[in-house]
Amino acid sequence: MDKSKIMNERHEALEAVEGSLQEELIAAKLNVPEDGEGEEVLTVIFPELGIDGDGAVAELFFLPIVSDEVSVQHFATVITIADVIGEEQYAPLYEAISYINFRLACGAYALDDETGTLIYKLVVPMPVELEGDELLKELNICSGNAVAAADQHMDLLLRMLDGDVTMDDVRAAF
Repeated sequence: MDKSKIMNERHEALEAVEGSLQEELIAAKLNVPEDGEGEEVLTVIFPELGIDGDGAVAELFFLPIVSDEVSVQHFATVITIADVIGEEQYAPLYEAISYINFRLACGAYALDDETGTLIYKLVVPMPVELEGDELLKELNICSGNAVAAADQHMDLLLRMLDGDVTMDDVRAAF
């Protein structure tokens, strides 16, 4: 495995996704670590997501390669749905997230109780030898699936945070 070639393929694919999003007038910025350490992260603002189109921020990135013998790499899309959640909302939100996650086809909603952030996360394995257009195609599919899956129930969770929805409403939605 040529790790530098893989890292270059990843960089070029993330740059291509950034360019295509910007062409569609979607705010996107590829953040490359200055010291060369750490992973590159493509930050995207999806303005159409959320109640009344409030928008959501997504981070698209590859997980680090842990060994020279790997044949699979992992691509993650993490969408921040809400970033200011009071501790009093944790218990009902955990219950709703658990109920919804059990019914999801892919990915999961999560609450980081240290930061008070509600996210949707999808991590997808793909062959490490993917390159060029094939890698770009997979990234577009993965990130598109993450946005679609997050959007499916995020309004329900946001309305719960606003106090407009109860756990009974969450159950009734299914």
